[in-house]
Amino acid sequence: MRLIISFVLFFVINTAFAQHINALTEEEYLILQDKIRLNFNANVDSALVYANQLARSNNNKHLAFANAAISSLLQMKGDVKQSQEKYKKAFFYLEKMPESRDKTQLKSYIYNYGGLSEWKRGNFSKALEIYQQGIKLSMQINDVKQIFKFKANIALINEGVGNYQLAIRNLKQLNDFIDQNESVFTKEQLLNYKSNVNTGLGSSYES
Repeated sequence: MRLIISFVLFFVINTAFAQHINALTEEEYLILQDKIRLNFNANVDSALVYANQLARSNNNKHLAFANAAISSLLQMKGDVKQSQEKYKKAFFYLEKMPESRDKTQLKSYIYNYGGLSEWKRGNFSKALEIYQQGIKLSMQINDVKQIFKFKANIALINEGVGNYQLAIRNLKQLNDFIDQNESVFTKEQLLNYKSNVNTGLGSSYES
């Protein structure tokens, strides 16, 4: 009898512990999200570690973002098949969410990762198409920072494929967009973004 009671207690405790591990708070989600983004270009392996931690959550929003990030990171490592599977999985979890601003914003994040993956595969037209889909969603909810990211990526692709006149136009529009939404960005972000835009303009004019 004692053995049965001990086993039941062990099972209950372990189940509760597992649920605690899987039930990430919104704050924990945002911290992991930031860590993924900070390491995305600097250290792909570290970004993957954080994305896989997030993928252990039992929250559909967390799982959608995690799989989208993993998809793009795997593409950066050259794993096309796994990347495509994770991208589909991101939408699978996204569709489980009720309609809301959160869902629209998250869908735009997924498109951002999807566009990057297509860019890395050399599918520039497809990447631009995905970015255009994403920017429409970001404009619906007035997500200024995400709109900026899409516009910047579009300009970079045009510069990368040799569409310098279009890239220059994109970058000038981006510069105006930053000025129009100055209050949304921190001082550090403004300086960084302005510097990047001016560098891009200089590069496009020289080419």
